[in-house]
Amino acid sequence: MNFSSRRRRRRVAEINLIPLIDLFLNILVFFIVTTTFASSDSLFFVELPETAAGDSGEVQKLVSINIGPEGQISMDNREVTIDQLRERLVQIPPDRKRDFPVVLRADKNSRHGSVVSVLDLVHKLGLQNIGIATKTTQSE
Repeated sequence: MNFSSRRRRRRVAEINLIPLIDLFLNILVFFIVTTTFASSDSLFFVELPETAAGDSGEVQKLVSINIGPEGQISMDNREVTIDQLRERLVQIPPDRKRDFPVVLRADKNSRHGSVVSVLDLVHKLGLQNIGIATKTTQSE
């Protein structure tokens, strides 16, 4: 009984797909983690009034207060009442109130009373660096 075979075993060339799948999954996870998603600054759409002058100043840590067309107020992507806004603004350290930037983003169709009440509150709390956000128009 001769069990030895002189036949050569042919090696079948095959592509191992597992490392390739791992590579593509790692690339997919990398792109998901590093992609920045567009996020809105408010809970509701705010259409800013237009101005011809633009500002290209540096962006720093600031408070953005949004006022919607129906008088809704939001801060940090949460709708708040004027009293809740007061509670949040009081938490700003007193030594930073003079220079702490506050940006008011009011819809161009918002109620005048809502804008005035927010400006009055910000002023009463001692915040002096107040800006009103607008969008620039393309002038020729």
